[in-house]
Amino acid sequence: MSYKLYTPQNYATAGAKAELLLRFIDLPVELVRIGWDQIKSPEYLAKHPLGKVPTLETPEGCIFESNTILRYLARKAGKLYGNSPAETAAIDQWLEFLNTQLNPINPRVLYLILGFAPATSKDQYEAGKKDLLEVLKIVEAQLSKTHYLAGNDVSIADIALVGGIRLYLRLVLDEKSRASIPHVVQWYERLFTHAEVAGFFGKPWLCTKELVPDFPEP
Repeated sequence: MSYKLYTPQNYATAGAKAELLLRFIDLPVELVRIGWDQIKSPEYLAKHPLGKVPTLETPEGCIFESNTILRYLARKAGKLYGNSPAETAAIDQWLEFLNTQLNPINPRVLYLILGFAPATSKDQYEAGKKDLLEVLKIVEAQLSKTHYLAGNDVSIADIALVGGIRLYLRLVLDEKSRASIPHVVQWYERLFTHAEVAGFFGKPWLCTKELVPDFPEP
């Protein structure tokens, strides 16, 4: 039995990072496009009890949670997950950082821009942007010392983070905002020199003018 990755064709979902990883590894993974109208079906709920994406179907059973899928596939491929316990721990650290620090900001900023949530308070939106830059300054400090998050080689931590901040760099963080995170920008552009990333996402566009949600008048 081969592997099957269930994910919609949407680069703004968590499934995108698992799909990107497939370009870096040589495993027989079938990409199964699933529609939003299917994720609550009894058939899919048997694979993912929360009815979310992505899900990886394996000979040993189904796996959900995108970072867990990244870890599983990297282990199976024998690459991109560190060459020592210390390197693997560093990668895990940044995967957890993404979940606990960056992802919670998405509903406050990115979802408003993409129309996933109503834009009700400009003050809350601006506070979310401020928190976003504070989080990215921690990433900046790391990338001022290393080419990639966990050292000088690409890992699943980079694959996870590039999907997590790509839309911020394209839609929210203009040149003035990016001035405080130059190493993050260099890291981002460096990743796009890899054919796997450029072939998946296209060009590394950077925001020239912030796309501000349409807030109601006071």
